Amino acid sequence: MAKQQKKNKLQKKSRLSNVIDYVFRILETVIVSAIVVFAGLRIYNAKYAEHLISVDFNKYVQKQEALFLTKKITKAQFEKRLDDASNIILSYPKNDILVDSKAFLKVKKRIKLEDILGKTN
Repeated sequence: MAKQQKKNKLQKKSRLSNVIDYVFRILETVIVSAIVVFAGLRIYNAKYAEHLISVDFNKYVQKQEALFLTKKITKAQFEKRLDDASNIILSYPKNDILVDSKAFLKVKKRIKLEDILGKTN
């Protein structure tokens, strides 16, 4: 009789350990899957997803034109500043969509060319 009770206890313990192992395997699978999905979404967002970026290019050009017309900057300085601005705009990745700042009111990222290129007189 004692042997039978001991055998029943061992069977219950082995069943319990099997259930615990099964639950841990499920948890492990869920955690690994969540990490893989999260990493995949981050990579997709960084490399392939399109991002809207607002640029105040027209405002910058108008200020530079005003400076040029009032003879505060030379023609060479004016052209250099426009080239610098266009180089900055062209340096953005292909998945970034640059739009004029007047087109959208609410955009996550807004570029002010004056801040990037430095303040002008």
